[in-house]
Amino acid sequence: GVRDYEISIEVSESALRNYNLSFDQVVQAVRGSSIDLPGGLIKAEGGEISLRTKEQDYVGGDFRDIVLLTTPDGGKLTLGAIATVNDGFADQDILTLFNGKPPAIVLVKEVGDENPLDISEMVYEYVDEAMETWIPEGVALEAWSDSSFYLQGRIDMLLDNGLIGFILVLIALAIFLRPTLAFFVAIGIPVPQRLE
Repeated sequence: GVRDYEISIEVSESALRNYNLSFDQVVQAVRGSSIDLPGGLIKAEGGEISLRTKEQDYVGGDFRDIVLLTTPDGGKLTLGAIATVNDGFADQDILTLFNGKPPAIVLVKEVGDENPLDISEMVYEYVDEAMETWIPEGVALEAWSDSSFYLQGRIDMLLDNGLIGFILVLIALAIFLRPTLAFFVAIGIPVPQRLE
């Protein structure tokens, strides 16, 4: 529901002529100064070391500082000197609505061994606390589309079916054995057995 960030660079033709630059030279300077490239791996005793060039520019100020030309006396011509750099959002229609209002959607997921039920509980607690303490007037925070509901339903169904199965086994054993013996045999069913 949130528009993508977008940085636009507007270069006038007269500014390019003043400095004897072409549009392609500006494009190449921007491309060469704002990159994020993998550089390979170094294998060492402790494992592999990943090499990466992290020079990607993300905000308008970084693009304004890109050097287009250097003069023999050490002067620098930056992109900000000949271009207008607009740091904003993409011009796109947002059609997402939640309760009739435009939303910003945040997806929360578990990672690795985290328990989805614990994550769900923490999210609900965070929403309740945030609404009471720091969310400004006119803004609402809501938990929506909680998929841990399905996991909890499956766990409940498994426990219910296990209890019914336990009772049926207990009744069947009690018919053919003594009730106390049937009870102890049935108790051993859910206990995992160690295989040698």
